[in-house]
Amino acid sequence: MPISLPAVRYLLAIGFHHVRQVGRYGWLYAANAALNLLDGAVAGHAAKLLTGFTGVVLLLVATRQILTGNVTFGPRDILASLRLLGLLILSMLPIMAVYGGLTFAAGARALTYPLFAVPVLAMLYVLTRLSFLLPALAVRDATGLGASFAQTRALWPLLLALAVIATVAGALLDFTVSVAGFPDILRTVLAALVGTAALLFTQAPICWLYARTTGRDASAVAP
Repeated sequence: MPISLPAVRYLLAIGFHHVRQVGRYGWLYAANAALNLLDGAVAGHAAKLLTGFTGVVLLLVATRQILTGNVTFGPRDILASLRLLGLLILSMLPIMAVYGGLTFAAGARALTYPLFAVPVLAMLYVLTRLSFLLPALAVRDATGLGASFAQTRALWPLLLALAVIATVAGALLDFTVSVAGFPDILRTVLAALVGTAALLFTQAPICWLYARTTGRDASAVAP
């Protein structure tokens, strides 16, 4: 699917369709709200790492539900979540090395700060090309960094446009919640709800593109 206004509009329609399915994804909204409250209540790096990893597992399970319509969880999901994190960290290592070098050079006044945009843009590009890792792991398809790059070769401009739209919309909603003057607990819950809606809005179109690319049944994803 080439990038075009009709293509972007259809993908946005898929995202809005899943955001509106509150009954279908009620468990995810509730789980993320509880996880946000727990993360704010616990102290210590180990506890926060645990809540963060739990969020990754929830994301994997939610992605499977988007693709298949079913909510299932098993021990293999923990391994799949660990693999997802490992692959993402591995893909970011070269960019982090470049960023570290730029930081050192800037500290020595040998570099201008606008060049810091280079690793940021590179990170955005790589994450866009790795968009299919999560749906593949969610339905236990064979995948890897090379496979995801190959599958998104023709789709990355469309995926990038979707990511930019979702990021801007999510940031605006999050800013509105943060300045509305709500009590801390209510603000935490609302932030979790906004984050969950943004997740569904972004991940549902990605799942549709993944299903379309790999020949999977996309009936559970399409509006």
